[in-house]
Amino acid sequence: VESNAVLAKRAMHFFHNFSDELQSKAANSGYVQTGHMMVARDDKLGKAMQKTVEWLRDKLGCDTQMISKGEASAMHPYVNLDDVDLVGWEPGSGFADPYLTCTSFAQAAKEHGAVFFGNCEVTGLLEEGGRVRGVETSTHGVLEAGVTVSCLNIWTKKTLGGWLAQIGANHINLPVSIEKHLLVALRVPGQPYMHPNACSWSDLPASQLAGGGMLPNVKDLIQDSKPYFRAYDGGSSILIGDNHPNTVESVPDDKADDGDWDESVSMEQQMHCAELGVTRFVGFDEAEIFSDWSGCYDCSPDYNPILGKLPEIDGLRAAFGFSGHGFKLSPVIGAMLAGDALDESTTSVLGGLGLVDGKGEDVNIKTYSYDRFEQKRQLTGSYRGAGA
Repeated sequence: VESNAVLAKRAMHFFHNFSDELQSKAANSGYVQTGHMMVARDDKLGKAMQKTVEWLRDKLGCDTQMISKGEASAMHPYVNLDDVDLVGWEPGSGFADPYLTCTSFAQAAKEHGAVFFGNCEVTGLLEEGGRVRGVETSTHGVLEAGVTVSCLNIWTKKTLGGWLAQIGANHINLPVSIEKHLLVALRVPGQPYMHPNACSWSDLPASQLAGGGMLPNVKDLIQDSKPYFRAYDGGSSILIGDNHPNTVESVPDDKADDGDWDESVSMEQQMHCAELGVTRFVGFDEAEIFSDWSGCYDCSPDYNPILGKLPEIDGLRAAFGFSGHGFKLSPVIGAMLAGDALDESTTSVLGGLGLVDGKGEDVNIKTYSYDRFEQKRQLTGSYRGAGA
């Protein structure tokens, strides 16, 4: 999705310059720059991946490129390339720590005047004359606001839907569903997910790479599950995400709370993920399942975020349906919502670095509007399953 690529490019810049962007010296996202590798056959999906990699480079100015299998082996000596024809590469990619990122955002917000109310339940929306003008709470009474923003993730339909019903706006459909996704961590005795010659693929010194040279993230477009792999636990193990439709489970809207849905990963699912790792990486025949867990995505009909105003009600903004993109895009999504609430451009909120697509047009919150489904403006990618 072109708009997602624009947002992701700006978000990567944000993560690379995290403390400066947040104007907080203590801010730390735990970002680890490992690079991101995509492996594919020379088939329809592989050709689409190659076209996208080159388009990102030529039209958006992203640091993406196609590399040879020899170059890929030098960067990642454990990846099995026997069935691979095409390799895409983005050296600036990596992963960040969600806890550090979230707490850093919160601390920076406090430093700039934001006030947080801990252990304070919102019990409903304050509405008057068709306009939301704040919220009602369990411990701080009524909190009035010119704009109220709802970012409730998997609780959107259950909680926001309930609040809307309370004010007579239950005609507003919230198109979001909950999907359970799973992760499995593998560990190979004596073979950590680290490069033997740390940083040989990067211009950065080893001291700037957490762990001293974790191997690249890998997205596999060949296996049916279209799995992704990355370093875990400081590089001592590898984390495997399985995208096979048969392993994705639906969770009822009223079962979103912890303990209400089955968080377990079955032995069959664990073994399937282990086989994905064994297939893609050399030396993983003796791998041990180190850990496993699951989590939920809030998914929209086109698997892209829904942002901004809801129909026929003023003073309320919503953000939901992130479908697995939320954390990566969070710095820019936050700027979009803030700009919308303040009636300012996202560019100004982001300090002058704008969001421009390959045609030179601005990408803004309207791209992700609620009404895009009614207007047949669904956001669709160039190819399914290849990741953004």
